[in-house]
Amino acid sequence: MPQSPVPVFETADEISTEASVVVILQAARAGFGPRAAALDTDMNGILSRACSDRAALAECGTCIDVIAPTRRVVVLALGEADAVTTLSLARAGGLLAAHLEGKGECAATLVLDPIAGVDLPAAEILSRVALGMRLWRYRFDMRNQRRGAGSDRTLRVQLVGASGADLAPALARINAIADGVEYARTLVNLPPNHLHPDSFHEHLEPLREAGIDVEILDPARLKELGMNAILAVGSGSVRPPRVAVLRYRGKGAPAQPMAFVGKGVCFDSGGLCIKRGEQMFDMKADMGGAAAVVGLLIALARQGSPVHAVG
Repeated sequence: MPQSPVPVFETADEISTEASVVVILQAARAGFGPRAAALDTDMNGILSRACSDRAALAECGTCIDVIAPTRRVVVLALGEADAVTTLSLARAGGLLAAHLEGKGECAATLVLDPIAGVDLPAAEILSRVALGMRLWRYRFDMRNQRRGAGSDRTLRVQLVGASGADLAPALARINAIADGVEYARTLVNLPPNHLHPDSFHEHLEPLREAGIDVEILDPARLKELGMNAILAVGSGSVRPPRVAVLRYRGKGAPAQPMAFVGKGVCFDSGGLCIKRGEQMFDMKADMGGAAAVVGLLIALARQGSPVHAVG
């Protein structure tokens, strides 16, 4: 399957003197923390003057660009401190990734000082911004299709403001989530001549490596189970229908499973479609529910989540 370059996230104790791009995470109406204040002093107050527009800092994801003599400094606005959530942090990270790519930058150091009023651990804040950066960098690249400008370069990000011991599991968790999201996105993006009942189950084989059991119910088994509606719709295609059953049970998970059901009807699976022509463009995403379930189980398995899930 097509894959995008995965950003590399590393931990660091302090800002390197060689860092060419430094990103300060800043909430509205919050003063600079010790690292940002020291940076502002080195820049003769340029940073604080650039952040004098408090309205800009109140808009989550705003990037204030400051060009210093030796480096680029970006202030990433997180919005009001009491409104910061894991979702808003990921959104801010995506906007930051877009900003950096637009400036032709492929390396940055993210700096977090303690922020009063934000009820999240430092490692969680940094990792959620990193998650947004990775998800924004996703590109669907089918064979020789061209990527967007700069998107084929690996993004390298250093994270400063939390201990490596705390960041390591947080980064492992967000990378597991991103793996699942990106796999689901790619399944939806695949054109119908590449994703159909004969090939869909083949794209599920890599899940076994993550510890997920994959069972494919073929037409004979579907008939045995009385799943005749699926067989009837699938009879409109030259490719017979199948149903995939995915099972994951993490260490310490309960015996009773949670079930997640997603519609996986491929575009060629048969039936009568009465949609207008302009409504047909997105029909290949009709299997998006199944893709979401696949992505969810990947995320759970790669985190080693103590859950029992059936999809």
